[in-house]
Amino acid sequence: MSASSPEAEFLRRDSLTLRRPHPVPPPGIGFASPEGELLYSEASRDGTLESLLVQLNFWEKVAELVFIFLLIANAIELSSRVFLGLGLGLTLAVRPRACLEFLLDSCDPFEKVRSEGLTFGKLALLAYQNGAEVELFRGNQCTIDDFRKYVVKCATSTDVYMVTYYDRAHLNQMRHAHFAPIGAYHGGRDLVLVIDVARLEYPPFWIPLELLWKALTSTDEATGYQMGFMLLSRLPDDPCLIYSLSCRDESWISTAEYLRQLPVVMKTEDIKDIEHVLAIVFGSPSSNYGKFITRISKSNADDGRSELPEVLRKKLVEVEAERLANQEELLRQVQETQLYKHVGRWLDSKRSSSQYVASLGDSCTLPDIPVDWRGIHHLTSKPSSSPLDSNGRVNGSDRMLTVKLSGPGVACTSPDGISLNDGLLAADALTMMLFTLPPQTWSGISNAKLSAEVKSLASIDNIPPLLKKEALSLRKQLQLLMMDLGSYST
Repeated sequence: MSASSPEAEFLRRDSLTLRRPHPVPPPGIGFASPEGELLYSEASRDGTLESLLVQLNFWEKVAELVFIFLLIANAIELSSRVFLGLGLGLTLAVRPRACLEFLLDSCDPFEKVRSEGLTFGKLALLAYQNGAEVELFRGNQCTIDDFRKYVVKCATSTDVYMVTYYDRAHLNQMRHAHFAPIGAYHGGRDLVLVIDVARLEYPPFWIPLELLWKALTSTDEATGYQMGFMLLSRLPDDPCLIYSLSCRDESWISTAEYLRQLPVVMKTEDIKDIEHVLAIVFGSPSSNYGKFITRISKSNADDGRSELPEVLRKKLVEVEAERLANQEELLRQVQETQLYKHVGRWLDSKRSSSQYVASLGDSCTLPDIPVDWRGIHHLTSKPSSSPLDSNGRVNGSDRMLTVKLSGPGVACTSPDGISLNDGLLAADALTMMLFTLPPQTWSGISNAKLSAEVKSLASIDNIPPLLKKEALSLRKQLQLLMMDLGSYST
């Protein structure tokens, strides 16, 4: 592909027509410069700009990309929720705010992300929850030679993409921490083409790989850990069926920190039985599991399905029906585990205790759950369970299918530290939280018989495949989110 290709012409025109406040400082080389175009031609000849050609399909549609993972999401059509449910390709240019809010469902609010940005771990979590396989590397977790191999792999592929997280100061640019994908590699001069998502500030530019490596091995001021890069590819299936971890509420930090300290806490306690274990796990005054593990909620934005062609609307109905059946089966599998029964009895004892005051009065059972293509969300009402029509609605109305759940749940506050506040905490969600924790969590229990019993109850080795898949998804989410708090082994 030559420098006169449509893609090259677009980048050249974009670079020359947009009025950007900052020129590309040396040693960076602007794409539209004569030298930059020569580098493009040579990389094209060598086949090391395949990633760039796919990314441009989306990059040209939006004037300023605040959220880098959207570019990757469009490039590899990350999930059926995004592609079919929202009609991402049809609505991003028309309703970008609605799309962004939808994809940020488990993270910070739109305006906060727009003004403050995202951390390394939060971006990785969002990418995974929206259908990307994520592999993270801090700068101290690999060598520059490893980094170069990954750059070449991504530059020659349309199946895996690299997003770098680096300190702009090392590139003589404005501001500090920044995300940007890599679009191409020039082997002869060891240069990488950075697709700057702050499109109104800098055009795409070539930069020495060694200098970029120095920039992404800097210390992240937001977390105190080294920056790095991530590799994103498409997961074969949607990662989250019902449950996801949320960092939208700031209490996630104290909750996650407590989970990381649980093995040590277990060693310091004289634990008597399973109920005592549950009290310790869910007993930190600083933790808030009602905000941390959530059921995937429905986007309030118009999902844009009316704009989809009829064939896609029909496909959407099929996807919804399959997803609903899997959700019902997953809930059944959770509720049939012995661990769920222990959690249910423990919650019942807390609900009946005079020390606990239910914030929902006597209404401490799970409500009906409406199911749409995105997932499920608590409702206090009981909408119809009529079949979906061809538009994915219930008999042409705006009501949704519901799943009738049974089982203990409680929303309460505790004077002695059991954090069961801020929303309905159902036994199924807390059971999934226990399945999420790594096996070494229980290694500190001194009573050998009890330790073996807890490990057996919380093990995911012999649970049904659907339930195991959901538990592994939550473990992956916890691992990614913990990147902002340091290392965490799952």
